[in-house]
Amino acid sequence: MARVTKAQLEERIEDLESELKKYRNWLLKSEEKYNTLLNEREGQLTSLPAYQQMQSHVEQLELINKNLGEIIQQQRDKIEKLQLRADKAVIPHNARNAGRRPKNNILIQQQLDQITSLAAQGHTVNTICDKMSISRATFYRLKAHENDQE
Repeated sequence: MARVTKAQLEERIEDLESELKKYRNWLLKSEEKYNTLLNEREGQLTSLPAYQQMQSHVEQLELINKNLGEIIQQQRDKIEKLQLRADKAVIPHNARNAGRRPKNNILIQQQLDQITSLAAQGHTVNTICDKMSISRATFYRLKAHENDQE
């Protein structure tokens, strides 16, 4: 193996640098050619009648889409307003609390206990009804309820 001198190495480096510059210039020129070709293709594409027709069709569709979006938003606003009105206008069922009262088992049991205590004291049906402020029908209904429980 022969020894390489410093001068030979410097010469080799200069050759490699000049070669690198050539490749860099070639790459830049190639990029420029590529960009010009792309621009030419794009210009050719935009000049085609079919492309122009498609562009106008796309623009029309975008306009329609925008209009439909506005209509949808208007409808949503109307729906929200109607829902607010409906929420305010809702009257709860049986707001006056009308109709028959549900059976209160605790109250019925208290009345039955009172009836049995008064009956144990020997009071008649009429006096029990007067003391409890109930009718004879209620008295007998409570007695029937007592018999149903047994």
